[in-house]
Amino acid sequence: MLRVFLIQLLVLLSLMTAAAKTSDFVCGGIRYVRLSANSVSVTVEQDSILLPPVLEIPSHVVYQGITFTVRGISWHAFWDCDMSGTKEVRIPHTVTRLHSSAFDCSYSQSGVLRFVVDSLNPVYCDVDGVIYTRDMKRLVRYPPARRDTIFDVPEGVEVISESAFGGAMSLLQVKLPPSVRTIESWAFASCKRLRHVNIPNGVSIVYDYAFDHCEKLPPAFCENPMAFRDDPVTEPLDERTRTHLLLYGGNDKADAPAKTPDEQGLSEKSRTYLKVYGKPSEKQR
Repeated sequence: MLRVFLIQLLVLLSLMTAAAKTSDFVCGGIRYVRLSANSVSVTVEQDSILLPPVLEIPSHVVYQGITFTVRGISWHAFWDCDMSGTKEVRIPHTVTRLHSSAFDCSYSQSGVLRFVVDSLNPVYCDVDGVIYTRDMKRLVRYPPARRDTIFDVPEGVEVISESAFGGAMSLLQVKLPPSVRTIESWAFASCKRLRHVNIPNGVSIVYDYAFDHCEKLPPAFCENPMAFRDDPVTEPLDERTRTHLLLYGGNDKADAPAKTPDEQGLSEKSRTYLKVYGKPSEKQR
């Protein structure tokens, strides 16, 4: 009886090992994670690898004799890659799950000037090198190395996605249309030269850290301070605190020095809010 049990256990372990091998694999220098029996998502490129001038995500990959359809590009998929020499990224028609922060990278300044989405893609499209959902209601990703200093978001866009303009090195001004309703976390993070963004009255919510590390933005640029996100357990915040939270986020420690002169003079309640609720969630990290 024990022998039969051990044999069954060994068979089960071998099957689990085989499944693990096919659930996460590297092909052509890109790592994929299995979503289903015949579909995968691009996850994390090999650490610090220098990506080519034109990064073309394949529509299909073959691994161990099995053909997989590439359906997604995951959160921070290329985070640890060197994209300084990558000028164009091509996205196939098969990708229907594209995280807006997929092309953020910590290893180097991105060199991407243009995104190209296959015209047959049912979910996404590109307009002048910028990725949108096909219905044009969400701006997904702006090419961070694009040299324009002013960008007009098209009328009809309702959501500025997480990291949509992250690291855009040349932007001085972004003009949002009245249709915009939501600005997600880190939407404009690390736009070092950004000096002006209008926030229309129709914007109902601006998530934490939307303008993190936008060093050139003036302390009181927001036309609609009521758009700032409140945590449901807090009382309404004053306009000064809302503006500071949007621009600078919360302190990492209780005794952290003020990040800007504008923080000085905040009430104890406001400082507590910034320390506790200004931090990004684990999901956002």
